[in-house]
Amino acid sequence: MADKLPEIPAAAKAEVDRNLALLDTQIKEAGDRLAKSEGEGGANFVKNAILGPLADKRAATIERIAIAIGRVAERPTGLEDLATCTVSDAAASPSASPSAASPAAIGPTADDFIDIQDVPTVEQPETSRHGSWGTFVSQCGTNAEGHSNTDNVIGAPGVPGGAQLTNDYVGNVSTDALSTNESLVAADTTCRLYADKSTYFWPTLRIRGPDDAVVAAETSAPEASPSATGSSTATATETGSPTAAADSGASSTDALGGTDDTVDIDAVGTDPLDLGPGADAGTDANASPSTSSSADPNASPSSSPSAEPSAGPDVVADAAETNIGTSVQPSLVRLQYRGNPRSLVRAAPRFLRMLTGDALAARNAGDNARPTWTCTGFTDRLTAKYPLCPDDSHLVRILDMPSCWDGQNLDSPDHRAHLVFPDTSGACPRGTHAVPQLRITLVYADVPNTQPDGANVPFALDSAPSESHNPSTDHAGAIGVMSRQLMRIVVRCINSGSRCH
Repeated sequence: MADKLPEIPAAAKAEVDRNLALLDTQIKEAGDRLAKSEGEGGANFVKNAILGPLADKRAATIERIAIAIGRVAERPTGLEDLATCTVSDAAASPSASPSAASPAAIGPTADDFIDIQDVPTVEQPETSRHGSWGTFVSQCGTNAEGHSNTDNVIGAPGVPGGAQLTNDYVGNVSTDALSTNESLVAADTTCRLYADKSTYFWPTLRIRGPDDAVVAAETSAPEASPSATGSSTATATETGSPTAAADSGASSTDALGGTDDTVDIDAVGTDPLDLGPGADAGTDANASPSTSSSADPNASPSSSPSAEPSAGPDVVADAAETNIGTSVQPSLVRLQYRGNPRSLVRAAPRFLRMLTGDALAARNAGDNARPTWTCTGFTDRLTAKYPLCPDDSHLVRILDMPSCWDGQNLDSPDHRAHLVFPDTSGACPRGTHAVPQLRITLVYADVPNTQPDGANVPFALDSAPSESHNPSTDHAGAIGVMSRQLMRIVVRCINSGSRCH
């Protein structure tokens, strides 16, 4: 389908990608139904029960693609002819290929793993005398509360199940698809400093076993977590959302709960997980301010982006059935705000949306993918493959958020243009300025390092069904909900060269 489209305008890419992923899901769902229904019904069973409904779903999805492109460019024609599908010989003989629900079919494979000792070291930009090298660490626990759901409040706001995978959370305890700025401010937090009600999230990691079988959706999907606005039960793909204007100065509704002395600003020792003050886990090809969109002057900082329709229960089952294995929480979660190698940082606005990585990296040819995987003792090496760590080392994920803000927008249609990465020298692109860079470091003490053998792999990341658990799809998100007083302390720590926690 993607090769039949004209060049996709940047403003429509997020919505088009979402619907292309949904087309893949629909095909896979129909293939699963075909495999499971072998021998059922009469001569017209496949046509009426599988191919007919599939064509209807595809027609609606293709129409949404055409509309999305037509809003900003010439609407493509003739796409409706692509809605109809036929049954291939391979699909008609399920025994000829691995079951769509088997580990061999859903991925990953041994080729997605690499020995960490074979990974080269990361080259880091040097911090100039004009740079900022302090840090601030917010301590928010390791998700002992079990706050997990299949939502993506940034990529698919208002769409329960919009992530097509399970996300784990620390920080704000209420976060789900229906969260708003107001509900986040009103909620509790797992952070030691109550003034940090930010939400931090990332895809679940699962330990695989050789006997892992695909389980039913109701046993794979996490229980919905309590929320001020609702809970999530369905599944859809991630979507775009309108731009919201930045909060320009209303007084904070949550106080720090004390003076600046509430924060321990004593210097701490060098951390073995720290790549250094200017370290960046990879580069970003999209770090161009020219894609940034202007804020809507009439938008409210607390306005919630419009929601896309959620997918049906068949898609829920499909996503849940492909994320197999035993979920494991990190033994250490470190939320570190860092400086910029070339400049001081300014305060980030409340409710700033942050995304790093790409949940659809395999489909998108890695345009926004970033290497995140490493091991303790080897954190100067980062890879886009799953690393196999030595026996005395632990699996690590390092997820760096973009940190060059356009100064206007809390979000953007693609959730990226308003906040981009520095260039390879560490400098922010023209038209942006540096804000504290969030680095999420996750350490897993109990993940096996056994050598993968074909489809028998030691662990895998949750992913959308179309992504086959590719390690390059690792990603994370955050919404900043610090009080302004705490944000001022963060900036002061970073710009003064202090290490605060």
